[in-house]
Amino acid sequence: MPERADLQAVDPLTAELIERAKNLGLRAMTLVDGIRVGEQASPRRGFSVEFAQHREYVPGDDLRHIDWRAYGRSERLTIKEFRQETNFTAHIVVDQTGSMAYPPKGPDKAALARLMGLVVAQLASSQGDASALWLASGDNPKADPMIVPAGSRAGSLIVLLSKLAALRASPTPEDSVSRKALARTLESLASRPLRRGMVVVISDFLEPWEELVAPMRQIRVRGHDLILLHTLHGDEVDLPWKGEVRFEDLESSLKVMARPHQIRDRYRHEVETWLSRIGSDLQGMRADYALLLADEDTASPVLELLARRLARRKASGRS
Repeated sequence: MPERADLQAVDPLTAELIERAKNLGLRAMTLVDGIRVGEQASPRRGFSVEFAQHREYVPGDDLRHIDWRAYGRSERLTIKEFRQETNFTAHIVVDQTGSMAYPPKGPDKAALARLMGLVVAQLASSQGDASALWLASGDNPKADPMIVPAGSRAGSLIVLLSKLAALRASPTPEDSVSRKALARTLESLASRPLRRGMVVVISDFLEPWEELVAPMRQIRVRGHDLILLHTLHGDEVDLPWKGEVRFEDLESSLKVMARPHQIRDRYRHEVETWLSRIGSDLQGMRADYALLLADEDTASPVLELLARRLARRKASGRS
């Protein structure tokens, strides 16, 4: 299988994360709309897996689906309908804008985003589900952000992973359009007539949050399951430096001299307020969220997110 060949190209820790994630699964929390029978609940009515409703018998219905117990109570013939189980498409949105190139030395947030994209694609593939790859980049605002469409052929996963591995964070031109690359990508995804599936956004979300919330809400309104993997670095959360430091904006030519110890408390308060607002907005949208710090363990937050989703599915009577 292509999946096994792809796993040989990743490091042992990533391979272990993928295998542990498979045990938890990436099941959709909403009713998805796939193109073939699989493991996810579909809004289409059928005669398999999960009970949906009763309806009145009409001539030609399969007698095997008559609810004879209900007939004994009401003397009316009714048919038991079930939700079909179907596959879904995981739309993986990977941020590779200039701010993702931090830190300048060592593995950066952009590399973490690509790694998480690989994990999601491998996990979806192991369940028989498809993946599509979307790119948020300031390179070319007119380019189609869907760089790899969903495919069901055996080589589709290899194409997606190869494209994903080739991505690199790029400097963002200093214009208002390019600096809203993630919002533009999400707006494009939300506006397309896609089948209901799953949208996984992997980004540092260092764009005006209010401009990201609107397309996210539209994505949820269209029935997509929504997961956010928030990729930051500990430096961006704690502001740990001492002395006089020059800060350079990775997405503009702006440079600022500051003494971190003088502004650290206020800075941390602003970060906490920002993260709290994100959490509150996503809770209102019933979207899932995990904060991943590039300089710390990133496997645990991902596995905890999958475990929470699995527990909710079991609590709702679905496996």
